[in-house]
Amino acid sequence: MWEQVRQFHERINEFMIESPEGINLIGYSQGGMIARGVIETSPSHNIKNFISLSSPQAGYHGGKLFVPKSHFSVGNEEKYSVSVSGLWKDPRDIVRYKKEGRFLACLNNDYPHRLNQQFKTTMCRLERLVLIGGPDDGIVVPWQSAHFDFDDSYGNIVEMRNQEFYKNDRFCLRTLDERGAIVKHVVPGVQHGNWYTSPSIIQNYIIPYLT
Repeated sequence: MWEQVRQFHERINEFMIESPEGINLIGYSQGGMIARGVIETSPSHNIKNFISLSSPQAGYHGGKLFVPKSHFSVGNEEKYSVSVSGLWKDPRDIVRYKKEGRFLACLNNDYPHRLNQQFKTTMCRLERLVLIGGPDDGIVVPWQSAHFDFDDSYGNIVEMRNQEFYKNDRFCLRTLDERGAIVKHVVPGVQHGNWYTSPSIIQNYIIPYLT
């Protein structure tokens, strides 16, 4: 996934140069994670609003969109090495997630690495973070991950503000929240494949943040 981040960054950088007043960035599903990777790896980005549309920002497990069924039978190390499985987070095996997760664990600053401070600083450059998801998504598991909520080892959903990465402000989530820069939308009745095609979603939850 880091290669996807690199490629997307090259394209986005062109828009940032052409628009010194700032740009808005929308990421849908896995694309929302790639977009966040671009933000965190761009020290001088001018992205004002980041709209995350049904993206598993806190990780996912058990979903069917990202990884073919055949990959669920492979060993843990292989599971974490498959490209999009960099988003896989087993709440019952957090130690392995931190050890072998090559994307999300790094992006969330869940372990020490040389870019910890940069990842936090670049997220802090955002003016607004818009998180959109809903209970009828059917693909992102848990669906609350779209709002940085996630389940614990007992299957109980832990709200964003009670997550360790929030309390420790590992990548500026708490700072953004205290600044009033985080907006969450819970939209029922939308299946995963319909988020970006729904006129209602676009009109009510995306366009208002593009002006």
